[in-house]
Amino acid sequence: MISSSASLVRMMASAKVYDELYEQYLRRGVNYALDPNDTENNFDAPWKLTHYMETGADALRLCVGALITNMRPVPKVVVDLPSGSGRVTRHFKSFFPEARIIASDLYEARWSFCRNAFGVEGLQSTENFDDLNVDAPIDLLFAGSLLTHLPEPIFRSFFRFLSRSLSDTGIAVVTTQGRHAEWVQHNHYQYIEPERFDMAEKDVLKSGFGYVDYNAHWMDTVWVNQENYGVALARPWFTMKTLEEDYDLRILGYIERGFDNSQDAVIVGKPGVNQ
Repeated sequence: MISSSASLVRMMASAKVYDELYEQYLRRGVNYALDPNDTENNFDAPWKLTHYMETGADALRLCVGALITNMRPVPKVVVDLPSGSGRVTRHFKSFFPEARIIASDLYEARWSFCRNAFGVEGLQSTENFDDLNVDAPIDLLFAGSLLTHLPEPIFRSFFRFLSRSLSDTGIAVVTTQGRHAEWVQHNHYQYIEPERFDMAEKDVLKSGFGYVDYNAHWMDTVWVNQENYGVALARPWFTMKTLEEDYDLRILGYIERGFDNSQDAVIVGKPGVNQ
C-alpha cells in the first residue's frame, strides 16, 4: 500500500481544481482583441502576433504552476502589472472568470483598453511603487517585463509594494533579466545599443545589478510618463538578497529563463518566512 503525505494530497487536490479551470478556459476561449494604439508592440509580421499571444499564455502557465505547487486557493483578486494592452490580462479574464481582475499600468490608455475590451477593472499605476495602493489584498499578481526595465531604487520599491499588498495567501510571479540576458545581447538580438548595454553590464558584473536608460528618442516618443526606463540586469543572488531583507515575504521559487524561455521568474508570497 502506498501512503501519501498530507501535503501531497493537498497538492494533487489543488491540481485537480486548476485542471477543471483549465478545461473551462479552453472551452471559453480567449478574447484576442488588439489595441489599435499599442505603441509597445509591432505586429508587422505574423510571428510577432503569434509570439505576443504565446507569451501571454506562458505567463498564465507560470502563475497556475505556482498556485498549484504552493497549494494556494483559486485567487479572488488578480492583478496584471503592467498590463500593457492585455497580453496577459486577456488570459487571466478567461481562466479566472469569477475573480476580480485588475489591469494596472502607468499609461492610462493601456489599462483603459483592457477595461473596455476585456471587462476588467483598471488601475492607474505609479512610477515609484511606494506610492501605489490597491484597495483589496492581492491573491495573485503577475509582473512581466517590469523590473527588467527599472533602476535599482524602483526595483526595490516594487518588492515593498508586494510585501504590503499581497493577501495572507497571496502569491506574485515577477520576471527579471538574469544571467541569460548578456548572452542574448551579444549573440541573439540587441536590447539596446551596445555602448549603452556595456554600461549596465559592467555594473552587474561588479554589484549584481546594472541599469541604463533607453536613448532620448525612445524616452521622448514611447516612454513619456517615466523619468527612467531602460534595461535592468539583475543577478539571481542580487534578487534573492533583496528579498531576504523582508521577512514578511516568503521566497517560493526562482526559475532561470522561466518566462518566454528568456526572462527569469521570481515567485514570492505570503505568509512571511516566520509565520
